[in-house]
Amino acid sequence: MRTVSILLLTGLCALFVLSSAIAQPFARPNAQNRVDRWNDMWVNFTNYGYMGNDGPGMMTALDDPCSPNPWAPQCEMPGGSSQQYLFQAGLWIGAKVDVGGNYIPRVSTATDGWLNPAIMEFWPGEGPENGINERSRLDTVDCFGQNVHSESASADHELVAVYTDTLSDQQYVSDDPVDGPHRPLGVKVTQISGDMRPSGCSHIYWLHYVIENIGSSTLRDMYVGQYVDGDVGRSDMLNQHVDDLTGFEPTEQIAYIADNDGRDPNQTSGPFVAPHVTGMMFLTPTQSYQRLSYNWWISNGDATLDYGPAWRSYAESDSAGMGWTNTYGTPMGDLRKYQVMSNGEIDFDQLHVNDAEWIGEHPQGPQAWSTASPSPNAPDIANGYDTRYLLSLGPLGSHVGDHTELAPGERIDVWMAYVGGLNFHNPEHPQPSNQVIDPSLFDFTDLLAKASTARGNTCFDWATLGAGNPKVAPSDFALEPLYPNPFNSMSTIRFTLARSSQVDIAVFDILGREVAQLASSQFAAGNHALSWNAAGLSSGLYFIQARVGDVHFTQKAMLLK
Repeated sequence: MRTVSILLLTGLCALFVLSSAIAQPFARPNAQNRVDRWNDMWVNFTNYGYMGNDGPGMMTALDDPCSPNPWAPQCEMPGGSSQQYLFQAGLWIGAKVDVGGNYIPRVSTATDGWLNPAIMEFWPGEGPENGINERSRLDTVDCFGQNVHSESASADHELVAVYTDTLSDQQYVSDDPVDGPHRPLGVKVTQISGDMRPSGCSHIYWLHYVIENIGSSTLRDMYVGQYVDGDVGRSDMLNQHVDDLTGFEPTEQIAYIADNDGRDPNQTSGPFVAPHVTGMMFLTPTQSYQRLSYNWWISNGDATLDYGPAWRSYAESDSAGMGWTNTYGTPMGDLRKYQVMSNGEIDFDQLHVNDAEWIGEHPQGPQAWSTASPSPNAPDIANGYDTRYLLSLGPLGSHVGDHTELAPGERIDVWMAYVGGLNFHNPEHPQPSNQVIDPSLFDFTDLLAKASTARGNTCFDWATLGAGNPKVAPSDFALEPLYPNPFNSMSTIRFTLARSSQVDIAVFDILGREVAQLASSQFAAGNHALSWNAAGLSSGLYFIQARVGDVHFTQKAMLLK
């Protein structure tokens, strides 16, 4: 394996600096953190949308506020083991905002995981009421000896934080090298992390986000996501970030990240130092017109290593304005972040990067994967690298025509779970080396069991608490807005089905004449995307009509050559 480069190159990559490098100290307005040690997975939470911590000795590392005030563990499992399964995780919220009559994507992030200092755009308000509120449904005390029993608590232990993305002071919110100064969406987030004490409920944090539009503009087509960077290994290890592997388990729809073999990255054999795994999942039910996306990438100053999977229709034809994925994996700037949050990709597992035959035989529905290759670095990436992922869901809000809206004063409730699974690397069947990884040796048993427990109600009946679902209207079929539109020759039509159905999609000119038949077949339930090549048509206005049973959808398309 290759140690991650910190080269600064020309062009876009010149903007990249590893966030794990020593950062300059910066002011934090009323920022607080608290380590939740109530179950056997200790996690450091903040009141600015961030989980985890910088490494020990880093200038921006957080101490545990509880005595004796040691370095706050990032995600330590089992508690007291020094095994860390998280560098940083942060909330991302993206939506389109009306700017001069055009809806422009904006994304606010708790951390971007790459720039230095990191792009941190959520902050609490001033005053003690904006700190972290610890509470419990039990009659118990916190680490300061204060009774934290509360009738408002639903779980055995909860940490409550409130923050917004409205602060734009540059001493707190760094300029984005692509977009410049921070451009707020105008959202307020109430974050409630909860866990339960019974042993069968350990290694699970239920994450409840109440997201309110406190701005003056309607937020269109909102997406919510969790960005996760693992850096899995012992807290006293060097270069533990260079051999992480990520993937997606469809059974429970959980994204995970783990060390490639559970050992020190500098050893090809020997004892396990991080044999377990953690994963992030949405509990909020997915509506028929929404899409779940799982994207992973490697951030690197070397463009040949800054890699992430992408659909061929994006990376090679650039039909959705995502041709940048043919060169880079890291999404820089609001537009690219929003594209990644909303693309509907469920990326193939990282260990398949070096298997072109497997990639070719496993398209995502009608979408083939790009043939753009990270070669000659594919073997390095496939056996573990400095990898991170984003799990996102949307669009959220009230379903209005062909988009969703969150009007000023409205809110949505989003539920997620952060889950730990033991013995992902089975000591009875270890990886033979850290150079060639055998996925058949991975053991998902405990991770999937804990994911199922998190989704159910045996430990914590999350679905009965307030609005368990986003404020959306159910639909069996949804035709997404054409993108790009207006377009020049190539555009993408995306739609979602609640169940397998016959779908007919045709294009008509302004005289009502059919000029293209894009689909007329049975499609499986889920997200679908079709590329429309209008190179043979004249510039002008066209109408896309989709029909599923008795339901008809029509949208306009402007072809400009």
